[in-house]
Amino acid sequence: MKLRELLEIILAPQLVKDKEEEKNLYIRGEDIIPYKNAILACEEFKDFKGDIFIWDSPIVPYVDPKYKKLTSLQASTYNIEGCYFTGDIVYLYELSLSHELYNPSILHKPVKDGSSITPIQYDVETFERFKDITLRYYPNKVKSYPALCLQLGTRLYAILSNEEEYTPKGVRSVIARGKFTLVKNK
Repeated sequence: MKLRELLEIILAPQLVKDKEEEKNLYIRGEDIIPYKNAILACEEFKDFKGDIFIWDSPIVPYVDPKYKKLTSLQASTYNIEGCYFTGDIVYLYELSLSHELYNPSILHKPVKDGSSITPIQYDVETFERFKDITLRYYPNKVKSYPALCLQLGTRLYAILSNEEEYTPKGVRSVIARGKFTLVKNK
């Protein structure tokens, strides 16, 4: 099982269907402890032979063994998609899922019945929210203008009645915060 799949199961109660209201897409600190063994069983940890230590804070005190001086370790943030963990120790503060990300090259391609609707986008100048609707038709197959209008109107009604079926699928990434060593998959 991939870490993303495990997080989707763990965070399922917090995933809100309304994409505008997605919040709390993370587990952090002590909330990670019950899932420690499941996390170690994920594909990203297949070559990892060490242990996971859970941090309760993004900055923890640390005694440097070389200089015997008290310093601090600060959590770094990584997108771990396509990577796996190595080393002896993973210090983990937080695991989270990004919001759904969409490939711009497929955003306007028809998803069902030659139609699609994009997720909410923002105008870069006015920051107004909008969606685009794609209705594909073939002019050489049009028998009459009223028939075309009826066909497109029916499809538009179907899209607006059930947007999820006509929206392209997005991808979520796993974001990890802590101190660890990652290696990209080949």
